[in-house]
Amino acid sequence: MRYELNTNVIFRRNNTHEKVYKILKNKTTMSDFEIFSYIVLVGLSFDKMESFTNINVDANKTLQTRGHVIKNRTLLGIYASLLEKDEFKYNIEKLANEDFIKGEFVKTVEEYAEGGMQLLLEEFKDAWRWDGDSISEEYDDYDVDLLRFIYDRVNSVEF
Repeated sequence: MRYELNTNVIFRRNNTHEKVYKILKNKTTMSDFEIFSYIVLVGLSFDKMESFTNINVDANKTLQTRGHVIKNRTLLGIYASLLEKDEFKYNIEKLANEDFIKGEFVKTVEEYAEGGMQLLLEEFKDAWRWDGDSISEEYDDYDVDLLRFIYDRVNSVEF
């Protein structure tokens, strides 16, 4: 069975972190969507979800994906990780349900992104000079820090 999402999906971000996203985009080689996906995966890896109310409703500052979204490898990783969670119980049929995607799935992804962002800002508070509003525009090792964070996480998992 093949599932395709034939709709646009909009992921909102916490306005509080808008400057952080902008600096990460300018100082790394990643796109907005890659940064967002990475941060979601950090939240998923540590099972850290945080809701937020400071939602970015400006259409220019949301992340929109198109109908090809299900073919995106990064997003497939997010789907697969979410299906392992108790609340989804490997229910792959949900992926074909547009209401589920636009509702529960989007909200869950957004909350994992918020949790992942909080973990990263806590981990790199000093190096990134996080002041509660922004991070340093002069710092040049964001790519290295993000890769090291995942590398350390992978190597700390016992099999």
